[in-house]
Amino acid sequence: MKSNPKVSILCLAYNQERFIKQTLNSFFMQKTNFDFEVIIHDDASTDNTVTIIKKYQKKYPGKIKAVFQKENQFSKGVCNIMIKFLLPNAQGTYIALCEGDDYFTDQYKLQRQIDFLDKHPDYAVCFHPVKVFFENNKKRDSVFPKPSDHHANTIEELLKRNYIQTNSVMYRRQSYTALTKVNILPGDWYLHLYHAQFGKIGYINTIMAAYRRHSGGIWWSSYNHYDQLIKKHGIALMTMHFEVLKLYGENEKYKSIIYGNIEETFSQLILIDRKDNSSHLVQDAFRANPLLIDIYFDEILKKHEQNGKVISKELLH
Repeated sequence: MKSNPKVSILCLAYNQERFIKQTLNSFFMQKTNFDFEVIIHDDASTDNTVTIIKKYQKKYPGKIKAVFQKENQFSKGVCNIMIKFLLPNAQGTYIALCEGDDYFTDQYKLQRQIDFLDKHPDYAVCFHPVKVFFENNKKRDSVFPKPSDHHANTIEELLKRNYIQTNSVMYRRQSYTALTKVNILPGDWYLHLYHAQFGKIGYINTIMAAYRRHSGGIWWSSYNHYDQLIKKHGIALMTMHFEVLKLYGENEKYKSIIYGNIEETFSQLILIDRKDNSSHLVQDAFRANPLLIDIYFDEILKKHEQNGKVISKELLH
């Protein structure tokens, strides 16, 4: 592998033996006038994912860097795997992302995005729509973002919702010393916003990748069980919003949006605790983000009762 690839493709994999070949093939079908590298993290898969990755390392010598975990990091509470294990190893001038169960569909995807960013040095992020398909065929294929939902490529809109699918994005490389070290989800949303500090967000209106929804995915597996999703990942989601607050909190308009995101997530935690006749999610939320007490206690907690009583500050310590 040359020491100066123009693009680093970062890929996360775990128990994806059914999909990883298609993912890797989609990387190496790319037609480019530059070199690129693939950096893949396997989170201690228990199927044949690692074996497949090693075969591709032999097939494409020097093109694939791999991090093979012996213990599953996600189950140990490590959520920001892309930030912790992959970005520090990336050598590319530009960064592309793709999960191990998704794939690129256009052989000129990387070239088109590079051409755009090279031509527009004032842009820090570039993305495109993707095809969304459901493995169980219970829902029709769709496109994300929908044209009707895609209004403006601004930080303000990106703070409101994550309209950039992971395997559609390309970043202009930045310094990553200031990246958060805490566990957050979803990590891609945070990375979009981190890079958007440094320039405009570009959009290429061509579908060039596919996003697979299946029962093994973190978000899709909880699609019909929203409470379970919030129970498992609500703290990490709210923590992500607090980390974004560090990036954009000096702007009053942006801060207002971020506060709204935090309030929405925290309210869901309160409601789930109420259903479960518990208070552990609320307590965990305050332990993870102490600033929550000062900002939101009077505004939110007084609106919610726990077992018929207003939660007290003493309960949260």
